[in-house]
Amino acid sequence: MNEINKNNLAVRNTLYARTLGTLEILYNGEPWELPMSVKGKVMQLFLLLIWAGENGISRVKLQDFLYDRRSTDAANALRITKTRLRKILSQTVLPSGAYVVVEKNTYYLILGSVGGELELQMDAALMKAHYNRALQSEDDAARHLLLEQARRIYASEF
Repeated sequence: MNEINKNNLAVRNTLYARTLGTLEILYNGEPWELPMSVKGKVMQLFLLLIWAGENGISRVKLQDFLYDRRSTDAANALRITKTRLRKILSQTVLPSGAYVVVEKNTYYLILGSVGGELELQMDAALMKAHYNRALQSEDDAARHLLLEQARRIYASEF
């Protein structure tokens, strides 16, 4: 079972990306530095894969997000970026596992071996999920609680 911190975020067996405000990645609740540029394509791919979650993201969408397909061989560039991300992740303290998986032109980020996978969370995705659930709720108290939870996710200075 995952341990929960004061912001209701799981901290054990979790990789959490805080993207609203200053970028911060937490591994098991502790700040975690990745050996890659924050503005680089490898980091962008990493964050897009966390954002996509268990649904994954199509190759075409990744190419559109990451590259100008008119002036770049986006398919080859994405393959190179994926390989670099796999290599970087394999050299970290993360549990060994598949990392970047491609199935039927859909990309997934899987950290750790099957059964021992890390849970991937992103503040923007959690906030969106709370907001969408609040919109669907017919109970005012439940809607208010969900919106308050969404508000608490934003932890940066503004």
